[in-house]
Amino acid sequence: MRTCIEIEANCKAILSANKYNKIPSKMNMSDYKKIEITHRLSEYEVMISEWADDAFKIRKPFSNWSSGGALPWYTAYNTVKHNRQEHFAEANFLHLTDAACALSALIGAQFRDYPYQGFPFGGGMSAVDIFKGGFEDNPSGLFSVKYPSSWGVNESYNFVWTTLRTASEPFDFLSF
Repeated sequence: MRTCIEIEANCKAILSANKYNKIPSKMNMSDYKKIEITHRLSEYEVMISEWADDAFKIRKPFSNWSSGGALPWYTAYNTVKHNRQEHFAEANFLHLTDAACALSALIGAQFRDYPYQGFPFGGGMSAVDIFKGGFEDNPSGLFSVKYPSSWGVNESYNFVWTTLRTASEPFDFLSF
């Protein structure tokens, strides 16, 4: 439950920071799903480095968002939260694993250069990253994240520090 609460908090923070016009305490999954448009969370893959079973080693916790579907791990969390007596069996290890992977992907989507790069403001992938198939290490050593590769050059940010440092409003806001 704590993992899903943290995911909700991060989603609310993304939406609120971009002036989304809903009170955070009233937001729900239909609001959080809007982040898919800008962050492409459905394309993120998370590898659990110590997982022995290859069938479960790579998780795609937001993959259902690509087709507009619900997230099974989040649905289970919400169901258990509201009716634990009848749905406690849904509070299982696989849903916990997917929620933890979802949180890892979400944090990576927000702060990629900080928690997942071994050096600040790094760019590009090293030979080690390429060898790992595009997965980047997390300092905890447990999760590695593979970021979406579908963004085109025209969708990339273009930071010109000499312009940004003197701008009165250097940040743009997303429209959700």
